[in-house]
Amino acid sequence: HLNATVSLNSYTDTVSMDDIRKTVEKIVSEEIMTTYKEGLKMKADIYRLSEKLYRTNTKLWKEVQTDGKIPLSEKTIRNILITIENFDSGRKEYKTTID
Repeated sequence: HLNATVSLNSYTDTVSMDDIRKTVEKIVSEEIMTTYKEGLKMKADIYRLSEKLYRTNTKLWKEVQTDGKIPLSEKTIRNILITIENFDSGRKEYKTTID
């Protein structure tokens, strides 16, 4: 789960807040998965998932860990929840003002 504030510096067409939100959520989710998969190639726990599990559910961590690490695969991350908390652009509307 990731909470984020979006800064919108420029745009060329009329854009709705919902369009921005969906686009940002999609791109950030894809980037998270790409980074995770690259970490797997290097056999690295890039997001420290083993530590997170250890700190939140030590009993389960002890059941699944091997040499202090949990086994990771591309299917380990099933859901990515992105929450856009705020939009920061200095404008109230996201539409073209000059034709």
